[in-house]
Amino acid sequence: GNIVGLGQTGSPLPQEALEQFRVYMNPYDAEYTRAGSYVISAESRRGTNTWQGSAFGFLQNKSLIARNAFQVVKPNYGRDQFGLNLRGPLAKDKLFLATSYEFSNTNFYLDVNPTSGPWTQYKGSFLAPQKNQTLYGRLTYVQSPTITYDEMGSVRFLDGQGNFGNKVAQNGGISQKYRIYTDQLRQRYLSPGGNFENEASLQVVIWNHNELPLRPGPQFTYPGVTFGTSGFPLILKETHLRVVDRATKNIDNASGSHVLKFGVELS
Repeated sequence: GNIVGLGQTGSPLPQEALEQFRVYMNPYDAEYTRAGSYVISAESRRGTNTWQGSAFGFLQNKSLIARNAFQVVKPNYGRDQFGLNLRGPLAKDKLFLATSYEFSNTNFYLDVNPTSGPWTQYKGSFLAPQKNQTLYGRLTYVQSPTITYDEMGSVRFLDGQGNFGNKVAQNGGISQKYRIYTDQLRQRYLSPGGNFENEASLQVVIWNHNELPLRPGPQFTYPGVTFGTSGFPLILKETHLRVVDRATKNIDNASGSHVLKFGVELS
């Protein structure tokens, strides 16, 4: 979450890797208090003693779309997406694997519509390709009925072009190259009675964000059209390290049922 949860970088999980997710609205549980608006908590699939898997594919091309009001001709749109996942036991009752891969390739088009006059020669629908690949893996080791270890990692590569359209000419756009790497090692302890749980984790997130102008040089802004871009290049490189320990205690007595949470985080 946080920085790498921005819309342009998206989820580090393939959609087939998700077991379930929850959207927390205010107020949050104690561990989410740094959030500003809402929190999405996602749980990935894990392996069991049964081998399972699935695959999917999606295709949408020019013949399956309609021309919009700003397009003189229908662009050669195309979108291909496929994914697969596999999960099961490496050692029965002890070691489990879950892995997912997803790829999407979209030939998307953005419409440039400058005002009339000498700028109409720049009008048209221009290719804004987007290519996304995501790989996720999870190893689960059950040491005992009370202690479980998880190693979870993901890699996401996104390449594309955009940031033009409307009155911004195609040469005012940018290329986009994002690389997101995540890894988490987690130990979970659940007491035999089930009323106490402790979760300790070590997390690493690496984010490389590279946006370059399609046409290097100055920006020229006219009432009817804009050429070039002055806001780029934008290159960001971040490494996030975090150690977290969270504990939950369930208390049931004559006064009712209570949940007590406490923990520490170093980041």
